[in-house]
Amino acid sequence: YAAARWKKALVYARERKKEEAYAIAQDGLAQSSVYLDGLNMFARFLATTDDSKVRDPQTAELLARRGCELTHYFNPYFLDTLAAACAAQGRYLEARQLASRALTIASSLENDELEREIAARLKFYDSNKPSADQS
Repeated sequence: YAAARWKKALVYARERKKEEAYAIAQDGLAQSSVYLDGLNMFARFLATTDDSKVRDPQTAELLARRGCELTHYFNPYFLDTLAAACAAQGRYLEARQLASRALTIASSLENDELEREIAARLKFYDSNKPSADQS
């Protein structure tokens, strides 16, 4: 159920049906056990989508921060998404700090693919750019 609902939220967001998408997100956050992958995918989409009518880095930040809280700031995926949301708002110093922490954790988990992805984004933040897609 949870995975399907978060995917539905993404579909609604892509269709620019923000009200429906946000209603599902709120419902998902109210569950006793939050589906973390869905929360992160939805937050990352809001932070990084090319569609300016859908992009919502402020909401993405709130969602990613909630994911960080739920995982005690030890989940590199949520930290990376939170960094993307901050960068999308022009807060590059904070984005660099969060991405650096995410990179350290990904490295300690020996997640080479995630390490490479975060390192690439960190270079954009160092250049005061949100990402390759939004530069």
